[in-house]
Amino acid sequence: MKIINLRNLKQTIFKIILFLIYILNLAAFIESQCSTKNGCLIRKKIMSYVTVVGKNGKPNIKRSAINYKILYVFTDRLIFYSSPNPASAALEAETPLQLNEQESRIERVIFYGDIILECGKYKNKLCHAQEYRNKDQIESFKLIQKKLKNNPDALCLLIPFFENEYHKSHDKIAYLCGTEIKDLYNIISLKQYLSRQIETYQLKIALDRYNGFNGMLRKQFNVVLKTKEGQKPVIAKIFIKGIVFNKNDLTAEMIKYFSFYDLRKYAYGAFKVKDGLAKKKIPNNWSEGISPQPHPDCCIYLKGETSEEVFCVANKSGGIENAPDICKAKIDKIYQEIRISMRGIYFAESFHQIQNNKNVISNCKSKEYISFRHRAEKTIQNSIETDCKLIMTYINSDDFKKKYDWCKKNFFDELKLELRLMSLKDERVFQSINNCIYNNKSYASIFSVENFDSNEIFYCIFL
Repeated sequence: MKIINLRNLKQTIFKIILFLIYILNLAAFIESQCSTKNGCLIRKKIMSYVTVVGKNGKPNIKRSAINYKILYVFTDRLIFYSSPNPASAALEAETPLQLNEQESRIERVIFYGDIILECGKYKNKLCHAQEYRNKDQIESFKLIQKKLKNNPDALCLLIPFFENEYHKSHDKIAYLCGTEIKDLYNIISLKQYLSRQIETYQLKIALDRYNGFNGMLRKQFNVVLKTKEGQKPVIAKIFIKGIVFNKNDLTAEMIKYFSFYDLRKYAYGAFKVKDGLAKKKIPNNWSEGISPQPHPDCCIYLKGETSEEVFCVANKSGGIENAPDICKAKIDKIYQEIRISMRGIYFAESFHQIQNNKNVISNCKSKEYISFRHRAEKTIQNSIETDCKLIMTYINSDDFKKKYDWCKKNFFDELKLELRLMSLKDERVFQSINNCIYNNKSYASIFSVENFDSNEIFYCIFL
């Protein structure tokens, strides 16, 4: 009996400590308001929407409203805060509030580790609505379209997030929107700023392989897995650092786990079978033991250091799907998710080597610097093909020169900020990246004004 009482006492003390921490965090937020001392970077008022979740844990569209809210941007989270005047764009002054008032006005806290970045060349940017696939099927976006008549496709940023779990994709989502077309300049700048804050946070915690963030489920698919006992219909759950294959039945028993770290030796090491065969990266007998013979468009081959896996798209009955037109779309989605995860792993490995390996940090031709250069190159391409194209397409009130000057500034700002992001605030790493990439004469043409002005990168899009 004494043991039970002691256990209950410990649990009670633990709950009290957690409650006190919660109170202290809120108190710090109230007393200092938005300041760098409590990790607050920006406080602004913006037309926005965030999913309100009912007591049953499901989204309540009827209670979720699109109006002006106060947005707090912290180093690790976003806070959506009810405004005293949600119909006005004017930002109210911060005033001290009682704890219960403070709690009642917080509509949603979204932690960066729960946010999914799905746009940009590296899938490391928030999306404008027009970039988001199947946006017209999202119930919340239909509300946005009814409320905002002035190009919400371009003027709204989408922020999908997990927050524990959801039953359907897009159950939990936030929007940050402009109301006039001239707001597009600021919306793009906000997108770049938030995307960089979110990715920096995610990359830092991804450096620790055992951080809970690395266990975040991104997507899951029904596939057929090749095993020693024969082929099995399974659910492939793609996490940030690997794939879990579970039985596709009521038991959901785990059959196998494949770590993406096992693919490092062969660079990205994951191949769509059709491409892998063409490049002679996978054996010709890859399908041995699978029946009926699967189509190369329908399968993925994982070539690891310690093991190799083959899985194919499953049809509704759990068998092999052999219709190439159906397979290709599904395989492309699976492959894209694997590539996104591998890019994060490759970044973490490259950063670690540049930070700690003396032979690598002085070798500008190393594969680590090449991968970082590739990131920088894709960043400036995205600044033209997405950001600049939006400005050139939608802003009709400004002349071409003003828009051109903005695009040019954005091009170089994005490059410099990307180099800074890749250093993760390590000054020594930043100087090394700067010397080996930005100041490297071999890459001068890539990051030059001439490259920006060239037909291939700029005028071919707009003329």
